[in-house]
Amino acid sequence: LASFAFWALVWFSASNAALKRGIAIDFFVHVNPWIELLIPGLAMLLMTRVFGPEYALASWVPPQMFAVFIGASLLRFRIGLPLFMGCIAALEYSLVYRWVLFPELTVDAPVWAMPPVQYVRAFTLVLMGLACSGAVWAFKGLVRNASRTLRSRDLFGKYVLGEEIASGGMGTVLRATYCPEGGFQRDVAVKKIHPHLSSDQNFLDRFREEAALCSRLVHPNIVA
Repeated sequence: LASFAFWALVWFSASNAALKRGIAIDFFVHVNPWIELLIPGLAMLLMTRVFGPEYALASWVPPQMFAVFIGASLLRFRIGLPLFMGCIAALEYSLVYRWVLFPELTVDAPVWAMPPVQYVRAFTLVLMGLACSGAVWAFKGLVRNASRTLRSRDLFGKYVLGEEIASGGMGTVLRATYCPEGGFQRDVAVKKIHPHLSSDQNFLDRFREEAALCSRLVHPNIVA
């Protein structure tokens, strides 16, 4: 197991170093999930050869390894990947059990080592993948909504919009903060035209004229 863990450490250290340098990103993105799924199955085979099938089935190490890798796939932010890994993990677990461990079980093997129990355990890996995919989908939705909210409150990258002050026939006046990249900020009022007027070129021309006139009015009692 120590030797097995050593070669896994070598592989993931190499892939981590390559990804940091932008080398073979597509290769590792597609190959690493398969490598991760092979590790628990190989651990089951190793335990079976050294300690016997009952020990391998009684140990929670391989299922936990499957669960860790499926859960870690959340960090890749690909909605279908955790479910895919859960299905492959369940298939791998079932095949290793059916073709390697089950034939080596003795007639007096415990009930929990029988096929129904083990196939239920495999199916839980599918459910875990489904749950993780749902979590990625929900998290992406939250990120999209948060991003949309931030964009809606930001105007031209310089004005952070606040609460509405008043609304009329032409547009809406909002309290805002002028904060360019220079590091300073000040309170201003921003007037936004109503969306249904944005296609009226004559109105837009008049609106620009109004803005040009207002920009010439500089006085302590006039809001910028």
